[in-house]
Amino acid sequence: TCDKCLCVSEGSGASTCNVESAQAVVFTGSGSECALQTVSYAKCPEVDNVGWTLATGVVDNCNDACATVGGTCNPDPIIALNDLGKVDVTAFASVFSDLGLDCRSFRDADDDGVPYLYNSRCFYSYSQTPTCEANGVPESNVRICCCGADEDCPVPTPTPTPTLTPTPTATPTPTPTIVPTPGWTLATGFIDDCNDACATVGSTCNIDRIIALNDLGGINNTALGAKFSELGVECRSFQDAIDSGVPYYYGTFCTYTTSRTPTCEANGNPNSNLRLCC
Repeated sequence: TCDKCLCVSEGSGASTCNVESAQAVVFTGSGSECALQTVSYAKCPEVDNVGWTLATGVVDNCNDACATVGGTCNPDPIIALNDLGKVDVTAFASVFSDLGLDCRSFRDADDDGVPYLYNSRCFYSYSQTPTCEANGVPESNVRICCCGADEDCPVPTPTPTPTLTPTPTATPTPTPTIVPTPGWTLATGFIDDCNDACATVGSTCNIDRIIALNDLGGINNTALGAKFSELGVECRSFQDAIDSGVPYYYGTFCTYTTSRTPTCEANGNPNSNLRLCC
């Protein structure tokens, strides 16, 4: 006798199941002789994890991860989720959160094994298209896989970018109005630097606070975005810039730097950015 058996479901691979027992009428001899007896039968476990599923670096790829839950990897929602990360990290992070993962910051990876979480950072890729076959890199990452149909793996809709009313002239879309208040102050690329911006509100640039805020952005995008939000600027994504004029907002993303040290004298780059100055 054995207490395990192998159940096979067409199109879904194999899974191990326990033997179940039940009372049934069984033929016991010739003619119409029957009796109620206990019989054993194999019952495969119900598949309750089809949809977004987690794969660790040890499992290697989404094909393997989906096979363990009796599903098949569907690359289309994975690609859509990766594309979402490039335009709306908040919506991107919500899928990780639904699976019990906390994105503390976000990065662009040259890797077709995205989206994944590693050391509290959630990764997407501008240069690569995700595949079901990609192995986990690094090995200790946690990758998100779709094991089912498109409707089993919902991808949030990105928050629409607010449409600003254009000015009558052919000038670029106006940046948010700067409120002259001592403390954290916005400087535009046309004002050039934080010394000038602080002078307009009767104050002096404090470089130590700017450096501290930049360093915070390198480890916690959410905290950096909150400081921009207090001044009416919404960070939709974050980038590491090779620029000493950080932190600044441009287009829809907010920047910090891990390769330079911010200065009060740095000019705005590009000209239409909004820089946070103390």
